[in-house]
Amino acid sequence: MINKMTLFFLLSILVVSTSVSAKDLPNILFLTMDDMNYDSIASYGSDIDGLTPHIDSLAEKGTRFEYAYIQTPSCSPSRNVLHTGHYSHNSGMLGFFGVDFPQDTLPEALRNNGYYTGIILKVEDSTPTNNVKRYWDYVKNYPPSSARSVDSFRESFTQLIAGAKAQGKPFYANVNVKDPHLPFYRGEKTKEGFDQTPPSRHLSPEEVTIPGFLPQHDNFRQEVTDYYNTVRRGDDCVGEVLQVLEESGLQDNTLIIFLSDHGMSFPFAKSNLYPNGVRTPWIMVWPVKIKPGVVDAENMVSAIDLMPTVLDATDTPAPGPLAG
Repeated sequence: MINKMTLFFLLSILVVSTSVSAKDLPNILFLTMDDMNYDSIASYGSDIDGLTPHIDSLAEKGTRFEYAYIQTPSCSPSRNVLHTGHYSHNSGMLGFFGVDFPQDTLPEALRNNGYYTGIILKVEDSTPTNNVKRYWDYVKNYPPSSARSVDSFRESFTQLIAGAKAQGKPFYANVNVKDPHLPFYRGEKTKEGFDQTPPSRHLSPEEVTIPGFLPQHDNFRQEVTDYYNTVRRGDDCVGEVLQVLEESGLQDNTLIIFLSDHGMSFPFAKSNLYPNGVRTPWIMVWPVKIKPGVVDAENMVSAIDLMPTVLDATDTPAPGPLAG
């Protein structure tokens, strides 16, 4: 049974609470960053002014949750909590391998309710098996050499939206920005074979503060600078996705959910259960339905609640028992 606190997650921020008619089913844009610390963006306290303008614009348009957490600080287990609605130790998704999860996942449930489902990048990490046709109508992976450019995201998200329009369906789009996952952008020293697209702003080491939980040594400074430059490139990609959504004319009927799968790839963050490993930025935007410019600093929200929240927002029946 969903308790009062869980219901508060979505319902407390709705201007009105009404059932969704079939013709008005919202599109869902589930937008993630990869290995980004919760406080790497200005909305969550970054001291690098203007580093993430597009993510911060989402916070202005919707509700930002100050205390939001994922369930496990590793990619595939974390993302599968979001799509199965179950903790990793219950679903079996404990690592980077497939499992025979017996219950429909979030994209399957939405597809059964008339949605066109699509995923961009992180395909193998986002569902219990690699049988993409089971979950997705549209699938787009890019090679490492082009996986982190605004052009790639414009191309793929445009195609995804066109596919949904062609079938006359609302879309569920899981768009996964691979920045700031390693390898970081390093200009001419970017790891061979990986995307060398530069960010729209390039920071110098003098502009960067080493996070307080890391050793305060100069040999960390360049690595941290590379990280923040890669965050900026990821924000560029977020901005391109949002621009394509606006151009499609579907922005007003789209619920946007933004988060990071876990913390930054540094000691005491990613792969650790310290706060910098499991705390995530979490922003929700839904014109008219969700109040803009709100900061919820009272309630804790959790990745385990994402699936039941989306099911509620889309009037989609739960495919079975859910932990959230």
